Amino acid sequence: MRSFKMVLFFLMYCLLHGIPAQAVGPVPDPFLSVATMAHQGPGPLILLTTPDGTGGDLSTALTASGIPADATITLVILDSVGMPIPNFPWQDIWIQKSTNPITFCNSNYWHPESHTDINGMTRWILGPTVKGFHEGPIRVFVNGEALFSPSVDLSLVNPDINGDGVVNLSDVALFAADLHSGYQFRSDLHPDGVINLSDVIPLASGMGSRCN
Repeated sequence: MRSFKMVLFFLMYCLLHGIPAQAVGPVPDPFLSVATMAHQGPGPLILLTTPDGTGGDLSTALTASGIPADATITLVILDSVGMPIPNFPWQDIWIQKSTNPITFCNSNYWHPESHTDINGMTRWILGPTVKGFHEGPIRVFVNGEALFSPSVDLSLVNPDINGDGVVNLSDVALFAADLHSGYQFRSDLHPDGVINLSDVIPLASGMGSRCN
């Protein structure tokens, strides 16, 4: 019913503005369109990110216990009768958190790599450039509407612990406090449920990273 209303709205818009009806493309169905993660096991998956995007692509994610896992996200966009929508623009597809927004460096959203292909498919492969850490899950939006498929159980950690867009001594101070006071998700940079020396390596590697 919702998809029918969307189609009707577009047809009325075309009539009012003198646009031929055939100029209106297929309308994505948020119930039938679906986003899935390559990893099919239990989540969450956690991806190391940095403000300058050098944290790694989605295939380098880890489980919460530190096991490598592929978090590549695939989206298939279908219309109201289940037909794929090819060449749907990537600019109208994005990821954000289910609750509070993710703070990206250079964009309001995290877009996929390309328009949809002939099968209505596109993917997120590269990691985003972000400020701070973000506990999932995340959701896929198409045309500004969240899909009704389950949210994607992906979280982001970042050596930019304080979220100011640069990795520096301020982040080291927060890491040191978490190291001595107990577990904090934000400082588990090598996700394994423990803050220890393995988390120092990504912190040191990220020093100087900043939003461009």
